[in-house]
Amino acid sequence: MPDAAAALIDQLRAALTLPGFDVQAAYRRMSPSSRPLTVDLAQARPRAAAVMIVLYPDHAGEWSFPLIHRASYPGVHSDQIALPGGRLESDELAAQAAERETCEEIGLCDGITLIGALNPLYVPPSNYLITPFVGVYNSYPVWQPDPREVAGVLEIPLNKLFEADLKRVDSYEAGPGRTFERPYYWLDGQIVWGATAIILSEFEHRLRAVEYLK
Repeated sequence: MPDAAAALIDQLRAALTLPGFDVQAAYRRMSPSSRPLTVDLAQARPRAAAVMIVLYPDHAGEWSFPLIHRASYPGVHSDQIALPGGRLESDELAAQAAERETCEEIGLCDGITLIGALNPLYVPPSNYLITPFVGVYNSYPVWQPDPREVAGVLEIPLNKLFEADLKRVDSYEAGPGRTFERPYYWLDGQIVWGATAIILSEFEHRLRAVEYLK
């Protein structure tokens, strides 16, 4: 596995530093039709948050990453499927927040090699600006989800992001007179949409650009 991890890390570094990568095109593939294309961040004054895509070898020796099923709570992201992460604490760097939240939410606290970051993504419903980080963990994790925040951990094989039949679209009713088209990944029997899907779409298409599958 060390050789496989080194090869993966090389590809990830190449994918995260691609010159001229069209991030907006990747976003649009998984953006709901209601999502604004441009946002004035100076006016929105979003709160800062960070999430983590952490890759690890599953029991079959293939690279996978965890998603969390958020617990039910009063808030716009209750009960959703998401990447581990959360808002920054005072004087905390985004990378530190991503690592801390990954530790707190799923118990993966040590041994993550941080590779780099994707583009920050603005999330209108919660007014967060999320920085997604990518890391590698060299062995199969022992999950320790925090029951206050996490109802369960989903283990997603990385190659599932490239399967065309797992990318779908439906109509989502957000309220009276508020119906929009919702692209999503169908992963482990769950709908993965919104900010999480948009982040994964950028990650997927960066990997495609460096021919990860080949």
